[in-house]
Parts: sequence; C-alpha cells; structure tokens
Amino acid sequence: MNEFDLKEIYVSNLMGLLLMMGVYLGNAWKMQKRNSEDKVLRGMIFTVMVSCIVDPMVYTVDGRPGEIFYFMNYVGNIWSFVADLIIGPLWIALIKRHVIGLDEKIQQFFVWASSIIGYGALLFNFIYPIIFRVDSDNHYHRGPLFWIFPLIGAMFILDGIVVYLIGRAKGSVLRFFPVMQFFVPVIIGVAVQIYFYNITMIWPGIAVGITIMILSLQNENIFRDKLTGLLNRFYLYRMQEDLRHQKAFGFMLLDINNFKKINEAFGHSEGDKALIAMAGILRKCVWVHGTVIRYSGDEFAVLLYADREEVVDSFKTLISRGIDDYNLCSGKDYKLSVSMGYGVFSLKTETMDDIMRVVDKRMFEEKKQFYESNPGLERRHMLETTLSTSATTKTK
Repeated sequence: MNEFDLKEIYVSNLMGLLLMMGVYLGNAWKMQKRNSEDKVLRGMIFTVMVSCIVDPMVYTVDGRPGEIFYFMNYVGNIWSFVADLIIGPLWIALIKRHVIGLDEKIQQFFVWASSIIGYGALLFNFIYPIIFRVDSDNHYHRGPLFWIFPLIGAMFILDGIVVYLIGRAKGSVLRFFPVMQFFVPVIIGVAVQIYFYNITMIWPGIAVGITIMILSLQNENIFRDKLTGLLNRFYLYRMQEDLRHQKAFGFMLLDINNFKKINEAFGHSEGDKALIAMAGILRKCVWVHGTVIRYSGDEFAVLLYADREEVVDSFKTLISRGIDDYNLCSGKDYKLSVSMGYGVFSLKTETMDDIMRVVDKRMFEEKKQFYESNPGLERRHMLETTLSTSATTKTK
C-alpha cells in the first residue's frame, strides 16, 4: 500500500468520522418522543464511527511484520464483516419503528436467517478461511466465499425497501422518510469498494447517507407535537393535496371530556400525562390504518384509510374499548373519556373546512349527551357549546 493510497483512505474515513461526530455531538439524531428510534440511530452512528477508525487501521498495518500488527489486521477485518451484519438490521429496525410497529414475521425471519448465516460464516472462518485470510506476511486476501457478505448487504438494502413499501401500502406516515437519499451514497460506496478493495468507501458512504437521512427526518419535527409526539394540525393541512386524490377517507375529531377539571384538580402536569396517555391509546388503536393528529389543546383528529362508514364505526368502538382498558389499569383518580364526531368524506366534493364543521357538530352532540348524563358538569358543557357556536359563526 503506497502513501498516496493511504492518504485517500485516511481522508475518506476521516470525513465519515467527522460527519458522525458532528451528528452525535449536535444531538441531531434525537427524534421527538421516539426513544426507540433514537437508540437505533445512535447504534448506527457508533457502528459507523468505529468502522471509520478500524478501516484505515487495517490498511495501515496490512503487510507490516509482527504479531501485534497481525492481530490488529485480523481483528480489524473481523470487525469490518461484523459491522456489515450490525448496520443492515439497524437500518431495517429504524424503518420498522418509523412506520409505527410494522411487524412482518417473514421479514423478521429473513433478517435473523441472514445474520445467522453471516455470523456462522465468520465463526467457520477461524477454522478454514472461507471469507478472508491473513497470510504469514500479514497481507489480507479475500476467501472463496467472500461474496456472501456483499450479497447479505444487498439483501438487507432490498429488505429495507420492501419494509418501506409495505408501510406505504398500509398507509403508514412515511412522507419524510428519505429512502433514496440514504441508499444512493451507500450503493455508490459499496460498488466502489467491491471493485477496488484497496479503496475504502463503504463506511464514508454510509456516514453521508445517515447524515442526509437525519437531516430529512428533522424536517418531520416541524409537523410533530412536542408533548405527545403525534403529528400536528399543520400536517393535516399539508395532507390535503394527497387526500384530494383519494376516493374517500374516514375522519374523526375527538375531545377529552371534562379535561379542564383534570387540570384544575390534579395540576397541569397531570393534564399533560392525560394527553400523552390519550395519544398512546389512539396510536395503538389506529396503528398503521390511519394517522393520529393532535389538533389543538385536548382535541385529537384521526385520518383513517377507509371509505366505508362501518369501518369508521369499528374504530370508534376500538378506541372506546382502548380507553376503558386504560381506565381499568391506570390507577388514576380520574377516568378518561372522549366525545367523537366522525364520518366518511371526500375532498373531491367537500372542503376541509366543511368536513371540520360536520365532525365538530357531531362531536358536540355527543358531548351534550355526556354532560346530560353528568348533570354536575352541565355549566361547563353550556360554556363549551356557546364558544363552539360562536367560533362556527365566525368561520362562516
């Protein structure tokens, strides 16, 4: 390895290392209210950082005599293959978490099977060098089955795309998920290193891909509610263009009953916990079948990928059961309940303002029934009705 080649390797990996250090130290990897995604992103960042250090180390010690250099060369190359088996499943896990709990057993089996094959091949390599070997002069050589790892890497990439497409088909929110922005620099890096293995470009390529991906995901935070982690009402208005292309969709507006009393009796921090709990209930009930939005204050909106009234009715029942289950297990001194207004609509024949007026009216009709069954809260209901009527009149 001549000095010019080593300089190229140092520069490319230093670029990848600095990118990952900047992303980590700048906390750009932290997503709002998505701790599981944070852990996956952090794992990806650390894997790339270690690899950007190990790769130039391996090229530096290659061909140098001595047991220490031989050990560094062998262990460094082992890490390079292990890192391939770490970064791929982490990438797939990130997509799965971003599509809110997508869980395909066939896809899980594929990831586990591919990883087991990879780790098994590395273990067997200690006995017989099928993946790589380091000769007596401390030179690295590819083994006859080296191609297994580029193949596994390519399959991980394809699997990530499949998971993404499944999420889109099921209606999951993936508008900001930068699949191609991540893959392009990674694929270029993989292609360069496969054909010119004395040039290391995979990990710098992955570092660039992760940086672009995180920057794109940060744009999503503009449309995220900071308290609940749900999408906010601005996202609802941004979705209107997409909804115009749909034949019909289900829409629900929900308002927490007696929320003011929770704040007054137990404090605003407990009120925040109630909002977070309601967001969790709705997210769990809707899952990949729609989008949950914190519309304002104690109001939530739900977009359902459904064009039949009976389907929307079934989600109303599901949400009511979810709230009942929460109340049974929460141990709180208060009970959560909501009033709902909902229906099936089409932006081809109605505007979003028209839809909001319809569901708002239906929601307050249900809220009226709630307060009629709880006479002590009647004054609060009358005030809300007055304010709602006034607001509706102004919009007209």
